[in-house]
Amino acid sequence: MPTEPGPYRDTQGDLWLLDDDSLWEHGARRLNDGSWLPVNGRFTGRMTPEEFEHLATGPGIEVLPLTRVLVEDIPPVN
Repeated sequence: MPTEPGPYRDTQGDLWLLDDDSLWEHGARRLNDGSWLPVNGRFTGRMTPEEFEHLATGPGIEVLPLTRVLVEDIPPVN
């Protein structure tokens, strides 16, 4: 699991944010057309690294590994 704060993309293309306080938040869901829908933690809230790892490795869920993305590489949200 990454420990450096910043934006990360999962294997499905969703955006996850690791904040300076080491809490994870689901930032945006990637839609089929490649655009992102902001979710801002609406479904998961802010999670500790342990909670996020538990979610990310649950049955039928494949979001790891996470890839660090640069802010300028994040497309605008529609």
